[in-house]
Amino acid sequence: VIFTLLFVNNTKLNIMELQDKPPSAQESLQLIEKFIANTRFNMRKFAFSIILFGILIPVAALLQYFLIVFVKYELSWLPWPILMTGGFIFTMFHYARLSKNEGIDTLQGLFFRSLFVWGGLSYFLLAFLCGALQINPVCFMLALTSLLIGVSGLALRYPPLLWGGVLFFIAAIVCVYLTPLNQLLLMAFCVISGYLIPGILLTRQKEAS
Repeated sequence: VIFTLLFVNNTKLNIMELQDKPPSAQESLQLIEKFIANTRFNMRKFAFSIILFGILIPVAALLQYFLIVFVKYELSWLPWPILMTGGFIFTMFHYARLSKNEGIDTLQGLFFRSLFVWGGLSYFLLAFLCGALQINPVCFMLALTSLLIGVSGLALRYPPLLWGGVLFFIAAIVCVYLTPLNQLLLMAFCVISGYLIPGILLTRQKEAS
């Protein structure tokens, strides 16, 4: 439904052409491909958050691993609230400035930005719930990440994000059978492979004509 609404909104720009004559099969295909290409270009602007958290999450996971194994620090979880809260606030300022400079946002841009903003809030909610219930949150975080980037990959027809979603899906299942320490290493690996690298590749996509 969301994908259909995005397509209808984008094709409104071509309404004058469609009023003259019904589009042929080739023209319809070209309209769809143009929509996907334009959406992918818009997504480049929001690859910033993918890259930022693609760096912060592995750093937090590896820092916690280091504090547990080598330092024996009781508050080894501290890197998570510090880095994630700082990254979330910085991302909000970045997108607020982006919207101010570029004016009215497109429906596609609003969709993806809302997806990642609410996804970010959901991470905080999961962390709170798991902390209150004394449950390790790693497998749930992996599952939520699979949903977010899997949906993005499908909507954009962008294979790196789609395969990243598949990787996180499998990792969430495997995570159940690992020790908490190994779960941290698994998370760091998955975020770098299925989140950070696709985000970097996305920024290198050429602007759609």
